[in-house]
Amino acid sequence: KNIRNTALIDEVFTLLEETGCTASGFYYRVAAKMYADRKTAENAVRLAELNYSRNDRDKALWYFTEAYKIDTTGTVRSDVLTRIATMELEAGKKQDARNHGETAYELNNKNGKAVFIIAEAYAGSKIGDAFDNHSVYWVAVDYLKTAKAIDPSLTEAADEKIKEYSALFPTREEGYYRGMTDEGVVYRVGGWIGEVTKVRFRKE
Repeated sequence: KNIRNTALIDEVFTLLEETGCTASGFYYRVAAKMYADRKTAENAVRLAELNYSRNDRDKALWYFTEAYKIDTTGTVRSDVLTRIATMELEAGKKQDARNHGETAYELNNKNGKAVFIIAEAYAGSKIGDAFDNHSVYWVAVDYLKTAKAIDPSLTEAADEKIKEYSALFPTREEGYYRGMTDEGVVYRVGGWIGEVTKVRFRKE
């Protein structure tokens, strides 16, 4: 009833979190009130995540954007952009996810999750014929290796993806028709990817 009592709002918020009542509409209203009282990046991100869990991605993106504007700290902005990139990747917006992932990494070069997202954005991209479409997995694997080197906690997930994507490399036959017979040759993957990598063939 006393919505202007910020101390009470904070106390209610803490109680709701401690009891695990974070999926209720009441929790959302309390979180919204906290953001209205104190427009911090933390409060904005909380509302973004709540809206994301409710499948309201437009509102989630709005709050993530607000968090980005509020806090100019590189690590905070990097984390916010990584969350935005994750949303875009799930929505099939691969180029946007790649771009935000790159910016997130530039803001914080210890952000392995951002690099992981770039890898996932490249994987499965259609940029041409069979060889071209298989060549994107070279770049994806390169980024996955970098991601786990930056953040060892990603090792298990990255290794699983590396195994999966290595099985989708171009075949030797596909390479032959492109005039490629040796592995290790420098190659530039075209299309919107535009990354330099090395030739590797599928183990058959």
